[in-house]
Amino acid sequence: VVVNADLAAAEPKLLGSESRSDYAKGRFSTSSITFLWALDRRFEQLQHHNVFLSEDDDDDDPFLAAWDDQLPPRGASTAFPANGFHFYLCCNSRTDATAAPADGDSLMVLCPTPPLDDNADDALVDAWIAKARTAVYERLNKSAGADIESHVIHERVIDPREWRDGLGLRRGSVFGLAHGLDQLALFRPSRQ
Repeated sequence: VVVNADLAAAEPKLLGSESRSDYAKGRFSTSSITFLWALDRRFEQLQHHNVFLSEDDDDDDPFLAAWDDQLPPRGASTAFPANGFHFYLCCNSRTDATAAPADGDSLMVLCPTPPLDDNADDALVDAWIAKARTAVYERLNKSAGADIESHVIHERVIDPREWRDGLGLRRGSVFGLAHGLDQLALFRPSRQ
């Protein structure tokens, strides 16, 4: 059998009850929500690469919240950061004008999210998307003076469900099993 999917996702589907439990017990890395936006105008204040760090207080560290289920003893909760979060923005039209509409910009915004629970429903992910979109618009307006929202003429969203369902990555985890010390080298599940 040749499988071009993540082993952690493919094995339970192929083997069913005979699947080993190593992956079920494993901790998974982050997923992401990616916004691809075409804009009807240029925002010169944006560079090709832009990183926006959370400005919120220490009560809700976005890095810790994005990997909440990676950190024992917090448990395996799946929660989007309650306050701010970090995100990366690429304005690829800075180096390739053909990537954007005439006199416009094209943006790719990458927002880290926790991996999905195996039984996560669409309403949860839809709420994450809405919260991330609003937070990115607000942050760009505040930090870069860019009112992006009113200039978006096309949007495509790649969310954890697409990573999971379309690309065969268990829990939508873009890097598979987390790379904590307890899951590296000899401690990583074997491929037998």
